[in-house]
Amino acid sequence: MAPVLAQQLEVFMKKFVCLFFLILLSSLAAACAGGPPPDEVPGNEAEPPGRFAKAEKHGQFIDVNKSVDCSGTLVTIEKALLDKTGTFIIASYQGNLRGRTGTLFADLFDGRGEKLGRSTFSIHDFAPGKKLLTFDAVAAPPQSLRLEFFDGPVGYVGNKPSLEISGVELSPVEKKLTGDYRISEEVDQGGYRVRVDSVQTGVSECNIHYKLTAAGDYDGIVHGWLYDWYNNFSPEGEIISLQDGGRRLAIHHSSLNCLGPFYRVSRDRKNLAGMAYFDSLSTKNPVLNLTNIYGCYDLDEIISLDGAGDRLDINRKIPVKEYTLHLNSFKKESENTWVLDYQVLNSTGEKVDAAIDAGVYLRSDPHRMKFSHVSFKDPAGKDYNLVMQWEGGMTEGAAIKITRLGVRQEDAVVNLNLNRRFKAPWANKDERMVLAAVQDYYTAIGRAISEKDPSIFAEKYGYLQPTGKSGDGINAGIRHITRSLDSATGEKGYLDYRIALLEPIVTISGNKAVADIDGFASSARNSKYYPTGNFGTVFYLEKVNGAWTITMADDFTEEEFHGVN
Repeated sequence: MAPVLAQQLEVFMKKFVCLFFLILLSSLAAACAGGPPPDEVPGNEAEPPGRFAKAEKHGQFIDVNKSVDCSGTLVTIEKALLDKTGTFIIASYQGNLRGRTGTLFADLFDGRGEKLGRSTFSIHDFAPGKKLLTFDAVAAPPQSLRLEFFDGPVGYVGNKPSLEISGVELSPVEKKLTGDYRISEEVDQGGYRVRVDSVQTGVSECNIHYKLTAAGDYDGIVHGWLYDWYNNFSPEGEIISLQDGGRRLAIHHSSLNCLGPFYRVSRDRKNLAGMAYFDSLSTKNPVLNLTNIYGCYDLDEIISLDGAGDRLDINRKIPVKEYTLHLNSFKKESENTWVLDYQVLNSTGEKVDAAIDAGVYLRSDPHRMKFSHVSFKDPAGKDYNLVMQWEGGMTEGAAIKITRLGVRQEDAVVNLNLNRRFKAPWANKDERMVLAAVQDYYTAIGRAISEKDPSIFAEKYGYLQPTGKSGDGINAGIRHITRSLDSATGEKGYLDYRIALLEPIVTISGNKAVADIDGFASSARNSKYYPTGNFGTVFYLEKVNGAWTITMADDFTEEEFHGVN
């Protein structure tokens, strides 16, 4: 037996040495490859599929389990997620969500009464019998949350059913699962520039904030013009997309009904600032793709439709910079539907990918407001057609007004690197200072309202002189204060005045700056905030001795809002 045991021991030792050698080789190979497999690198762990799977895995949902009767429909708030990019609530329901006028909606407020947005029960299906409600992110851990319900079975008349979420710890998602990256990645495409300045990553989604700026001799820039940009659609695919580690991330709603990028355009149409939401990131090197971008030239062409009948042969050539716009015909396609046929050629006579913005208006209308609904039709191998629809047929005195020619630009690919942090560029510091000066303007309005003394505002900004157009200069602020005080007659007064800016667009050139501001105002009466309207103003500022000072305030009038010349 001894020789046999010795032989078996020898075989075992050979196998052990061989196995040890293989393990050693494997370890050396891993070291040569730069470390452990990607899925084992902290922050790159493989996550189960599903938008909220990572939140579930790390126990980030807050159990609520509270119900409210919405006129016969029982709504139960099961759980909530206070993510970096938004507040998400899972609600189950028993009964009908629809009423005579529409589907059930919900507004969310924090413990201070600050509104965190509105969500509808008609869009996001979380599971059978359950809905996903999406709202703005909380600024700080709230003591409580309150939901108010309307429309659907509730309707609009009478008291709104409400549900207070309290008695539970409303903790935001753990910081280690989120990220806030201030970056500066810019791509110059000749006719425009795109810059990504921030990325927020949450446990359930990420947010990309970017800015497009017209360059060259273009008068403006448009993203997603021809097709359904509101739903991130074009025949070529999504107008904005994000790749992460080779996989295309699903896009999320950026506002109540907008599946795609949400942005606002500056008054001069040379800049747009926007954001888009996608599935959460698993790497630090995502790639942003933008398509369907047009550089625009302003036009003011009028085509009379008097005597057009069912067809008007226009046959008109309009030079626009190095391009020529050929207007072919305007013909009736069906009842209340007309089609404008055209093409755009470059200086060598070749057809280019371009489109126009136009509409039908009445020449008797001093504001030249379009009354036609416009859409685009792009038949394969043919020229663009602009489809215009309105009820009532052709009207005497009608005319086509062409306002823009847009030339298709090259798509943009922006490679993002979240591993390196950028120090905020000096321009960003100036941008913050410009916005602080603008905020001070509205703070002075708020003080004048809360203390019922318009002179507080007039004494500080009385030097702003009107530019000649209605509503400009200090007159806009004084009128806003007066209206607010008039509406408060008989009330105990305003306890507070707040504004919320909607994507401010700041452009700085040397010691001059322009701040294009749009937003909403709300005032508090008896500790409850009420919306008091929206506002839009373009501020012109100058930097003197290191400080930015407002030199002119141009209030946004109704005529300018509708693009009237």
